[in-house]
Amino acid sequence: MKHQQTPLNHQQLCPNLTFYDLYPPATDMLAEVSQSLSAPGPSLHPKYFYDEAGSALFDRITRTPEYYPTRTETSLLTGYAEEIQARLNQPQTIAEPGAGSCEKVRLLLDAWQPRHYMPLEISRECLLGASRQLAQDFPDVHISAVCADYCQAMAMPQALAQPGRVVFFPGSTIGNFEPAARSEFLKGLRKLAGPGGALLIGADLQKADT
Repeated sequence: MKHQQTPLNHQQLCPNLTFYDLYPPATDMLAEVSQSLSAPGPSLHPKYFYDEAGSALFDRITRTPEYYPTRTETSLLTGYAEEIQARLNQPQTIAEPGAGSCEKVRLLLDAWQPRHYMPLEISRECLLGASRQLAQDFPDVHISAVCADYCQAMAMPQALAQPGRVVFFPGSTIGNFEPAARSEFLKGLRKLAGPGGALLIGADLQKADT
């Protein structure tokens, strides 16, 4: 799948924070939602959930007692951060598609102390709020905050291309993809990681039918 390069507009928001706007394309929401919900297996693309309000609501959901994946993943990242870092050959750049509130990556920024972090998020408001706070909390990490959808993220402009990234994709979102779409998405993540890069993906266990 080929993606066109998009205009690269950037702003230096503070010494260690640069904001890049790839202008996520507008879609015909009514047509897309109608088609998705009329399909044999009705679905709704997550991009329609995660505006500023939706991102805040999901963050609250992850903190409820019933929502165990976040607690489990946080525990694993906390307990094994150093071992993961060693296996990934001391990575200095982390890219996170769908970064949201950037909460989980804080564990890796603390443990790994990389030089560079690149959150990618379609919601401008969510991205700006989270990246500004990170820039204050981690002054030694340069943050390149990229407003983009997943397809744009897979065709990163040359100005942002860096080999050897660790692409961090937590939260078990990978399980929401159908097999064919998941295969294409993983190919895109590999491209985003670049030569010598790696993928660090959170996935939930398959549950027995009840």
